Amino acid sequence: MDGDTREIFAFSTAHSTATRSLHPTCTAQCAAGNDRRQYGLPHLFDSSLVLGYYAYLKGRPLLAGLCFGLFVPVKYFPVVLLIYFAFRKEWRVVLGGACAILAVTLTSIGVLGWKIHEDFLSAILGNHLIGKIDMQDPFTASFQSFDSLFRRLFIFDATANPQPLFALPLLQTIGVIVTKVSILLAAVVTIVKLARSGVATATAPSIGILGILTLLLAPATATYHFVLLWLPVGLLVNYFIQERTPVCAYFILGAYALIGFFPYGHTSVFEGRGGLTVLAYPRLFLLLAMFIACIYFIWNRAEPNGTELGSTDARFSEFPGRAICK
Repeated sequence: MDGDTREIFAFSTAHSTATRSLHPTCTAQCAAGNDRRQYGLPHLFDSSLVLGYYAYLKGRPLLAGLCFGLFVPVKYFPVVLLIYFAFRKEWRVVLGGACAILAVTLTSIGVLGWKIHEDFLSAILGNHLIGKIDMQDPFTASFQSFDSLFRRLFIFDATANPQPLFALPLLQTIGVIVTKVSILLAAVVTIVKLARSGVATATAPSIGILGILTLLLAPATATYHFVLLWLPVGLLVNYFIQERTPVCAYFILGAYALIGFFPYGHTSVFEGRGGLTVLAYPRLFLLLAMFIACIYFIWNRAEPNGTELGSTDARFSEFPGRAICK
């Protein structure tokens, strides 16, 4: 194992230890009770993402792709990163991701057999993508998603949702589609703007935006999912500090911390109470505020001498944390 590879794995190990101790969502979970996931899959997954990005910075695109793709069969989150690198035509990263996905999938089929995978593809995957999860209330605010919010507002159910704002199912469909398409278009246009800025540093904020976007568009989220934003938020905070926009950097960092420590019990009482239902979705709107702040400051950022976004020098290519500490 050469020096770069040893450094990559050492960094990943240090990151995994640090996030178990410091991440706000994990602290909140630990305080709430015994959650075995605190030291489980989310941290392995998160470490894999950080390891992948660090390998990418060290000029190891194939290893980066392998790390990004390793947990795709378990969580869909990194697929957006592989799509982004395909958009950038960085095919070695995409190849590494595809190889990892294929290897894990074939291993799973070999161990568990094809039948369980066939059942997942035919009966589970499609329902998951629209927020219909077995043995869970599709109206619940615990999902903190636009799908759940618009169901609460516009779909009547005598048992699960007897008090919607309006009993107009068509508005639920329109609301979800318009909201998600608008958010997606804003993200795509901003990422294209960053790519056309002509600087190598565009990758970091783009990954940050994609991380937030993925959870915003997800039909259902849980608190532990926000551990996966450790890398995207770190990249965004570092980026905006380097771009001399500390207000945005600290707003994003503060909103991310608040997601972990927010007293959700005080807002859950508004769930299912007509228009007041929107107050039961603080995590969703904190995430949306982070997204809007990113888009706004990227589009309105200009250097003091009048030059547009993208003038940051090559020092930003360092991993987030190094530049912040300088």
